[in-house]
Amino acid sequence: RDQIFTLDDGYQRVTLSSKNRNELGALYMHFLSRKIGGSRNFQDKQEFFWKVLKAHHKDQSRKGIQVVLNRYDILNHAFEEISDFRVKNWCKPWAVSYVGERGIDWG
Repeated sequence: RDQIFTLDDGYQRVTLSSKNRNELGALYMHFLSRKIGGSRNFQDKQEFFWKVLKAHHKDQSRKGIQVVLNRYDILNHAFEEISDFRVKNWCKPWAVSYVGERGIDWG
């Protein structure tokens, strides 16, 4: 006889019916565990997260973004300069300089 069971990973809930309830549940947990680092302790999951995050960003250039602003109309000019930024540009370091000034603001 089929047994009804529910799988819930915190994002979605799926209700199934099967004679092999326990095997399907164990298989689901196995793949879910592998997807989050294969461990149940927090430190291992955290290390896995950082490893995946670094691998994801390794090919992205870390070269800074050069932004040249007019100090006398800084808000409007800054908005014009950054309004077309993609997500990857927001994560890069910025080098801000001002029209007519020799210094650079690395903040």
